[in-house]
Amino acid sequence: GVACGTIVVLVIVLLTGDLLKCDSSNAFNNTQMTSPSPDICDYGKSTEIDIDTRMKKPLKTLVKELLDLEKCGKYSADRILHGQEAQLSQFPWMALLINSTDNVCCGGTLISERFVLTAAHCVKDVKIVRLGEHDILSQKDCDDDYEENCALPVQDFIVTKNDIIQHQYYSPSLKTNDIALIRLPSLADLTDDHVLPICLPYGQFQDSRDIQEGANMTIAGWGHTEKGTLSDKLMFAPVVLSSLRQCTNEFNKIKTKINLDDRHICASGKHGQNHCVGDSGGPLQFPKVVEIRNGSQISNQTVFVQHGIITFGDVTCETGSLPGVYTKVSYYIDWILYNMFK
Repeated sequence: GVACGTIVVLVIVLLTGDLLKCDSSNAFNNTQMTSPSPDICDYGKSTEIDIDTRMKKPLKTLVKELLDLEKCGKYSADRILHGQEAQLSQFPWMALLINSTDNVCCGGTLISERFVLTAAHCVKDVKIVRLGEHDILSQKDCDDDYEENCALPVQDFIVTKNDIIQHQYYSPSLKTNDIALIRLPSLADLTDDHVLPICLPYGQFQDSRDIQEGANMTIAGWGHTEKGTLSDKLMFAPVVLSSLRQCTNEFNKIKTKINLDDRHICASGKHGQNHCVGDSGGPLQFPKVVEIRNGSQISNQTVFVQHGIITFGDVTCETGSLPGVYTKVSYYIDWILYNMFK
């Protein structure tokens, strides 16, 4: 496929219509924002956004509505296998990005009915966002074991540059702030379990212990990068998180200098398996057990939480040894929420 990515110039406008301005201290010059202001004018990590005064709803209520915390990340346990080919609807939040030449060039994840999360380097030439895909070559996706279990037709959304929200400080050379949102022109249909949003590391889904060195994660995708395509069917593979220092050392061995910091996560293939099945812009995800309250009853449920966005590294299997580098979603959670609210 053809690469989809350079910078899309973005002018951020507040709901009131006021132009967003930044002073030299990277704080908002707007009386409607709290102090300290979110440093969205800096690298994307903010402290707290005073949404309440602008939206007339409590922040927790708005987040619950926008991120669909009750539906996100759910999957059927019997669909998780110890192989690399994913089962139908195993990862119902997966999105495909298709460019103006009708090539699939990147992946992404549905994070709400309206928004898809992806990498900034993926959004230069996006024309269509596709949800509900499993086998790219099949007109109708059905379960191999249960032929009567078939997915609904894919959902295609035609998007324009106005629908793209690329991080304003994305640097292709430094590979920093590689994150973007795509606003769908209409709401995604979540009426069946073949299309659902993934959870983000917010509230009960956020725990720093989940992203410590040695933690087990999963990536999924069709292997779409600017280099080409590896699979027609959705694939997945386990990976293990490694330290940023170890990751940097691996790249130094091949004389590739990179600067990694707390905006990044590194992971390597598990038990000799590579992780080249991932799409650029696709998810690094973690199955997390959370408590679900239904009235007086409390039950445990496993949901998938997205901790990373595939940025660069050994996602194409070219070297077989380099770790993958991911944009750290929790660092940008306020940037994500702000741009969903505005």
